[in-house]
Amino acid sequence: MSPIGPQFFPPLGPARGSSGSFSAKGWDKCVLAGQAIKSKARMIGGGEVQLKIDRKPKKGANGANPTSGGMDPQPLEIEFLTYSDEEREELHSIIAPYRPQPNKVPKPVSIDFPPLRFVGISAVIIVGVGPMVPIEGRPMQARAKIKFLHWLPTSGKDATTTPSGAPVRKPTNVRARKPPPTPPTEQAGFCGPPANLVKH
Repeated sequence: MSPIGPQFFPPLGPARGSSGSFSAKGWDKCVLAGQAIKSKARMIGGGEVQLKIDRKPKKGANGANPTSGGMDPQPLEIEFLTYSDEEREELHSIIAPYRPQPNKVPKPVSIDFPPLRFVGISAVIIVGVGPMVPIEGRPMQARAKIKFLHWLPTSGKDATTTPSGAPVRKPTNVRARKPPPTPPTEQAGFCGPPANLVKH
């Protein structure tokens, strides 16, 4: 029986007979949303971390003065290889609450997978789930591919930065402006009596 109800997949048979189901270890072990997945996990694409870069190209000039606009989350894809009916049911129960669904906002989940430790990815959202496909010539095995997106919390501050030490462009040829002349209406003696009539 599946942890979330009736058996979800038709039986393919245990991979190791009386020895029981396979349990991934080491580099093959993936822990998603705090749950260790027994199926063997393998990175098949993506997983980089990189910055958003504005290179600020300038016509007729060599080089540029690039500015970082913060982190640019990248996609990654993991294939899960199952060896028994039990593993397939378990994988479905772990993935089902987070797979894409209509009118449902994706939720970030924690992930611990040795290949991703190197780049510091510890949270993802599931953006695509492939079908569970039996492997031809291996009647007890099936695999599924799952697409993720590196998840990072948004920052309340502007993350745009320019490398320290980069030259700062300053405006040139800025002329000092003279104050505008005083309007006649504000000048002394405006609308007053003629000077020859003023008694001293």
